[in-house]
Amino acid sequence: MDTLIPAFLRRQRNQRRLTLEMLSAKVGMSPQHLSKIESGKRDPRLSSIERVAEAMGMTVLIVPDAMVRVQDNGFGHWLGSAMAFDSMCHSSNSS
Repeated sequence: MDTLIPAFLRRQRNQRRLTLEMLSAKVGMSPQHLSKIESGKRDPRLSSIERVAEAMGMTVLIVPDAMVRVQDNGFGHWLGSAMAFDSMCHSSNSS
């Protein structure tokens, strides 16, 4: 698995002050399973990544390589060449 995604998910969980136990209750996965996803030891299905992202108020966007600009565009953070998380409209930390 691309190591950017697990690190991003862990960083977002920590920024939202969620424990593995709290997030696992929201997504219906064990804390151990989430820990393995965040550490890159388990390669989750896209549906699992979407569930975790949704539980933290984010949306997973799949973008074709030809349309990707690798940058932070103010709407989310690009993670590699084809996946981004859009948290602008869904962030629980927005004012």
